[in-house]
Amino acid sequence: MKQTLLETTRYINGIRLSKIPGFFFSCIFLGWNGVQILYSLGLILTFIDNKSMIRLVLNSIRYNTQSIPLYVFALITIFFIHWLLHCFYESSMSAKIQGIYLSFTELKAVSINFFIPNLVIVLITIFLTAATFIILSFSMIAFNGFHPQINITVERSIYLWVKISLTASIAFTILLTDNVLPRMIKNYTFKGAVYRAYLTIRKNTMHFLLFYIFKLSLIVLSILVFQSILKHFFLPYFLLIEDNYSFSVLLFSGRILNFKDILLNLLILYSIIVSAYLIFTPIIAFPYIYLRLLLFKWSKC
Repeated sequence: MKQTLLETTRYINGIRLSKIPGFFFSCIFLGWNGVQILYSLGLILTFIDNKSMIRLVLNSIRYNTQSIPLYVFALITIFFIHWLLHCFYESSMSAKIQGIYLSFTELKAVSINFFIPNLVIVLITIFLTAATFIILSFSMIAFNGFHPQINITVERSIYLWVKISLTASIAFTILLTDNVLPRMIKNYTFKGAVYRAYLTIRKNTMHFLLFYIFKLSLIVLSILVFQSILKHFFLPYFLLIEDNYSFSVLLFSGRILNFKDILLNLLILYSIIVSAYLIFTPIIAFPYIYLRLLLFKWSKC
């Protein structure tokens, strides 16, 4: 592990000055960049005026239900764009680490061939999680004899379903990205790469368990660092600007909401999300490269 640390330092130091912006940009889509939004959403949203957000939610439910699908579609769209770019840059990084040259067309083909099965697995995970929640809810009702006073909080159930299904989806995606994608770079099919990854993990089970315990620790640590930076650096200065200059990030809402207001709200939400990615990028850059080099050494792929 110490040798890998030295190799990571050499890799980072070996990046030419002109290539640093490109490396920084690629790290926006590499590794676990994005999980900080799922596990720090409440903290991230503190930068938006709380009252304006509550008004937007209430007015959208009461008077502008037609705008809700647009918000959902826009947020899902940016998620899928990020995911596609994630697959492309992960393919590129895997090829570099293995010393394999792939053209842009080849990288694009590998990315799509990886993305589609990964998407299917994620959709199955979300469906199975939803089915489990529905079965558990009906079981609770049945075991209570269909008592009319049984308290099942729909909002909490939906929140738990979203969080658990997304966490499981992220875990599967990380496993596939770490172990399957590097083998697809060597012209293996997704199915063939999964089989070879299974054989390698089975042969070196203890190594991989230690690796993922270590990786999980680094992911949790990076999220805590991100939250600490927001709480102790960005948020105090933001509140200071807000008090001194009466500046606040407002979401537009009302009984009548035009398309321009919806676009402005989406622009604000996109800006908050992109800012979270940019802040998290330098936090994960070094540990990400370290883990990729360490996994490559242990898996011998």
